Amino acid sequence: MPRSRERQRANRRRKYEEMLKRKDECGVTDLTPHDAVRHIIMSDRAKAFYLDRSTKS
Repeated sequence: MPRSRERQRANRRRKYEEMLKRKDECGVTDLTPHDAVRHIIMSDRAKAFYLDRSTKS
C-alpha cells in the first residue's frame, strides 16, 4: 500500500477518535457525526443565548 494511503487512513482514524472524544465530553453517546455536531452547535447556541440574556438584565 502506498505511504500516502497509509497516512490518509491514519488521519481518518485519528479524526474519528477525536470526534468520539468530543462526544464523550458533551455527554452524548451513540450519535452519528451529523447528530453530534448538531448537538454541539445547539448547546453552544443555548449557552450564548442564556449568557446574552443574563447580561442584559
